[in-house]
Amino acid sequence: MLIPFLLEGVGGDRRLNQPDGIHPTPAGHRIVARTVWAVLQPLLQGAAAPAGS
Repeated sequence: MLIPFLLEGVGGDRRLNQPDGIHPTPAGHRIVARTVWAVLQPLLQGAAAPAGS
């Protein structure tokens, strides 16, 4: 499974990036984490399901 765009909502937003314009601020990292979790959580739930379900 691929994450469509890791920096969705963060990339290009100066308020959410450090002065270097590349690395997210703590607020930007929280958004990135939510983006990743939205893809990862269903995969983990499916992997944790009992066999045969």
